[in-house]
Amino acid sequence: MKTVLIGMSRSSERYDEAAAQRIQTTSRALRDGGIEVIPIENSSEKSLETRLSQIRPELVFSTEYHTFEDPRGATNINGWLDATGYSYIGSPETVLELVLSKADLKAAWRRAGVRTPWSFLVKRLGNGSVAGWDGSSAAREFPYIIKPSGEGNSRGIGEDSVVFTRQEMLAVIENRLEMFDELLVERFLGCYEAGAVLDRHLDRPHAPPLHRPRHGAGLRRHQREAHDRGRGEMPGDRRRDRE
Repeated sequence: MKTVLIGMSRSSERYDEAAAQRIQTTSRALRDGGIEVIPIENSSEKSLETRLSQIRPELVFSTEYHTFEDPRGATNINGWLDATGYSYIGSPETVLELVLSKADLKAAWRRAGVRTPWSFLVKRLGNGSVAGWDGSSAAREFPYIIKPSGEGNSRGIGEDSVVFTRQEMLAVIENRLEMFDELLVERFLGCYEAGAVLDRHLDRPHAPPLHRPRHGAGLRRHQREAHDRGRGEMPGDRRRDRE
């Protein structure tokens, strides 16, 4: 089966050795499965159309979400593939766009009656100002996690993304706004993460038990120390008091 693999353009500011390695690893895995793989770089809609018409693949797999350096504006690649009649691997455009916006996804969950942790948005506006700063003053019950609203694959999330004080929150927000236009700041429930698999071929979604310990003891230690700092105590004071 002739398959085109669309990868990140080397002209992208996000392109690095890791991006190149992902394409190589994916290509190798597909070839090991007996699939003919033709890697191409992401580009404008017109350029992709030209390349695909030349290759005439049976299947397309894009590791990128939107076209790159497109004069008409970024286009959802899977949506475009669907409209032009190419078979592809991945989520439909409507699902993908919803997943790529954490703010829109939370709003959809709430409309469906699903409870989600308290959160607020911080957004950099075109005139250079920032909207949403006031949400930090309403934040209670730390810790919180700060993540780009419109990114996937954990881009923009690091060890400092979970914050335990308001001072840390403001510092990380300021840092991330230098790289991303919109941030979701959400109450961090911590300790466990759950994964769910949605099978479009089943009558209803199913969720296997994928519970993974995450920052368990370390999170509890940092929570305790952050609480102690807020009370003006040094970490360990309560232990010594008990003694």
